[in-house]
Amino acid sequence: MQIILQRSASFWRNAFGLALPMVAFFDGQPIAVLKTGERKNLLLPDWAGLLQVGILKADLDFGVLTQHQQASIADYYFSSGEYPLSLLDAGQYFSCGTRLWTLCDFLSLCYTPYFARRMCYIQHHSYLRY
Repeated sequence: MQIILQRSASFWRNAFGLALPMVAFFDGQPIAVLKTGERKNLLLPDWAGLLQVGILKADLDFGVLTQHQQASIADYYFSSGEYPLSLLDAGQYFSCGTRLWTLCDFLSLCYTPYFARRMCYIQHHSYLRY
């Protein structure tokens, strides 16, 4: 199954971690690294699974993680919820980024585990955005 995943380039949809890479996971395994504004065609296995994104820490290198294949979404402090994918989602377009509330987070709530797991988003679109 193939999907299109794009990380938003907009400041309002991607303010927190704008310069940090975002990693996409399928069933807990890293599948792609997305920089701000980047779009990737992802080839996924032909079964239903869970799609998630997380912000890579500035001191980690994704090349090192892919060599060892030990990275999981649990290693990323800031992440999205699980987005269930089915075979019907093949060929669909999705976007990801950080939520708007992170701009107004003056109390640093994003560092608490509850909000840290809800800081990123994955959104399905019925059409391809340019």
